[in-house]
Amino acid sequence: MNSSFPPLFILWNLAAFLMVMLDKRRARRNEWRIREQTFFVCAAAFGASGILLGMYVFRHKTRHRYADCRQTGEIHYGFTQFRPHYYQYAQQNKATMHIEHKPGYAVEVDWAGVTLSDIDNSTGEIQKAYLFVGALPCSGYA
Repeated sequence: MNSSFPPLFILWNLAAFLMVMLDKRRARRNEWRIREQTFFVCAAAFGASGILLGMYVFRHKTRHRYADCRQTGEIHYGFTQFRPHYYQYAQQNKATMHIEHKPGYAVEVDWAGVTLSDIDNSTGEIQKAYLFVGALPCSGYA
């Protein structure tokens, strides 16, 4: 084995540790983050020790729901896996929010956007204009 391997191994893991620290700092500041794929590649290239140490020192990516699920043995679903399971649950439990409407019985009205300004051409006066939208719930024109 090459004698330069241990110092390179230590430097690479130190770099991985610092990368976790940087990503944690960016997460707290709500800034652009380091992609998880970068962490996986770094870990595969002998940086796993530095990444694991950094995760537990900085409590980074250890409190996510999938980490909790892994510790308790629960199944964690991503959105694409969750959707068919929820659809099946909703069908079995009739989990819907059906609201009865009589056609032409009511109009739903709401303000739309910010206050508009209209300039009178004759006087040059600026007047406020309020836009509101009305929809017939059962007409199909909403």
